[in-house]
Amino acid sequence: ITATDNLRSLTSGTGTPTGTGNILLGLNAGSANPASNGLVCIGMNALPVASTNISDTVVIGENAGLVSTRTNKNVLIGSEVVSSLNSTINNDTENGVVIGYDAGGSRIGNSVVIGSEANKSGYSVRSVIVGQDSARSTLAIDQVIIGANAKSLNGNANGDNTNVIIGNYGGERHTGASNVMIGSSAGQGTSNYSSQKATILGTDACKNSGGKDFITSLGHASGFNNAGVNATYIGKSAGLDGGNHANTIVLTAETGGLNPISANSFFVKPIRNITGVANALFYNATSGEITYDTAGGGGTEITATDNLRSLNAGTPSGNENILLGDN
Repeated sequence: ITATDNLRSLTSGTGTPTGTGNILLGLNAGSANPASNGLVCIGMNALPVASTNISDTVVIGENAGLVSTRTNKNVLIGSEVVSSLNSTINNDTENGVVIGYDAGGSRIGNSVVIGSEANKSGYSVRSVIVGQDSARSTLAIDQVIIGANAKSLNGNANGDNTNVIIGNYGGERHTGASNVMIGSSAGQGTSNYSSQKATILGTDACKNSGGKDFITSLGHASGFNNAGVNATYIGKSAGLDGGNHANTIVLTAETGGLNPISANSFFVKPIRNITGVANALFYNATSGEITYDTAGGGGTEITATDNLRSLNAGTPSGNENILLGDN
């Protein structure tokens, strides 16, 4: 057998391949692609239908690529793998690696999909999807999704791009773009929801807080329920119940967590009290800076030549007067 020869089993289909360098083993394997080059089909009904632009492809497994009409420069391994690869968009059916039972959807361009039923009824372009049932129905473009059931059950929503989701059940039922979710069940929803530009790190972080944009949540169970839009939660159980309060900051190291009670606010625990140290915190509403000074400080210094008066008192022209009371 030379480099230009074809190797095929007697049951690999009707006709004789006219291309070169093909290996066709199995009943109906590659049977409708006689002009292919560099095609390896192993398994009963592996790539049995006619495909366009096919070359340098490896298809291994019973019914692998069963009704795929387009495949080129791909590696497809597993029973029922990529059974319906048929996109007509340029490059969306090329340079893919898909491994696992019934894994891969209608597009696998420049993607790696590994896991039983991973991305089964969705598609992937320039994405990495790893894990059983991960991204099952996700239309994934420029995404990294790793973990069993990660970003699954989300109903084939469009606009689902540029996410990084790592962890079993992470981002389950989620749609939306430009999110980072890392941790088991991080960003997992109880129903389908959408969020944009969220950063969620920690087991169960924002688990039941779907549909809120621009969240930053760091810590186990942080932002767990009712997180607010544009809120920041740092620490174990920080914002365990965020009360849907937007634009809040919750910072805690307490074992029981800390919940905000209003929007546009800052909450922090613990703060240590030192007996005998007369310092206080002050807040500049313009710059947002928090500073400290001696207790009672932070205001305007009163000198020996100043006057101290209430608002309704007269206006003295002399010095060192104290006027309190109307008129």
